[in-house]
Amino acid sequence: MTTPRLRIHGLGLAGACVAWEAIERGWDIEILEDSSTQPQSASRVAGGIVSPVSGQKFSIAWNGSEFFEASREFFARISARAGTQFWRDLPTDWVFEREEAALAFRKRFGEHGTSAQEKILTWPKTEFSPPLRAELGGVRLEPSAFVDLPAFLDWTRVHLPPASSRTDPRIDVRCLGKWEDALGLGHTKGECADLVVPGLSEDRIHKRKLALIPLGAARFRASATFENRPTDALPSTRGRAELAKGLARQLITPPTLIEHRAGLRTHASDHLPVLGLHPKRAGAWMLNGLGSKGVLWSPLCARWLLDAIASGSEVPIPESLRASRLAATSSPGP
Repeated sequence: MTTPRLRIHGLGLAGACVAWEAIERGWDIEILEDSSTQPQSASRVAGGIVSPVSGQKFSIAWNGSEFFEASREFFARISARAGTQFWRDLPTDWVFEREEAALAFRKRFGEHGTSAQEKILTWPKTEFSPPLRAELGGVRLEPSAFVDLPAFLDWTRVHLPPASSRTDPRIDVRCLGKWEDALGLGHTKGECADLVVPGLSEDRIHKRKLALIPLGAARFRASATFENRPTDALPSTRGRAELAKGLARQLITPPTLIEHRAGLRTHASDHLPVLGLHPKRAGAWMLNGLGSKGVLWSPLCARWLLDAIASGSEVPIPESLRASRLAATSSPGP
């Protein structure tokens, strides 16, 4: 049987996961990417945190544990292929930003961070060492991890195999993020900063309003701001001020700024991934709408998408994630 041939549009996190999933199946791929869009990609501003829990209300992502394990397994395989570790298991020490967050945690998980259904959060952690501020204490979140997305994407661009010389038709797979048209997807702008923070522990992720992710040698990535209805994907004075304000609430001593970046995240109105047959482009498939959970969701979504392409049916894709759910609200395609 002839293996599928894919033409993958876009090589951010979603496109890279689709590409490696296809390569592991022995499929032929071709990548189409506009290099001018790379600096604005959400993958370039994403913190790279992998966690089933998000937000000050400690919301559990849909099927979070299944997605987490699939992401861990995917990056273990790719790291073995690359000979370098893109994935690091790191606990997250989560400082309560407001008293309401502490109350929300205790209501949801009990005083010691457990419940009959979900045992993701462990014990309340009330002793945080300088240079952190932690007036209300916090909790430790496990499992959580960090993926070095820029390193993964840079390595991917260099090591993807060339397209074959076969001439049979290719299947289009669109992983275009904010550049996807005609589907009514929403966008939020995120800005992050790489910093030097002497004395801060590097064996965990530190989370308050921002996440401080250890990069080594006292360097951390502060991620990320959220701006609704953005007009561009560029670093801004507003974003820099918001980062500075968050860092002042989180750290006793000011950090040293190394780099400031920005990008646009794409999301559906229900904040779930969007995959399957493209509602407006006949014969094309898509993976999009990953929002701020791209590292958690992308690997398993890529697997489901390729299972569907292989079978010629959307049956392998959970119905609640299928792109067809957007057809009723999207504008006509070209």
